Amino acid sequence: MLPEGVGVPYAERKRLIEWQRQIELLHIFVNP
Repeated sequence: MLPEGVGVPYAERKRLIEWQRQIELLHIFVNP
């Protein structure tokens, strides 16, 4: 059985991870 998310292209997944990290950094700046 394939793990979930295998159908998502690598570049797309990487971009999503980068985006989520930016959001996390933003939250840290907003709520120190």
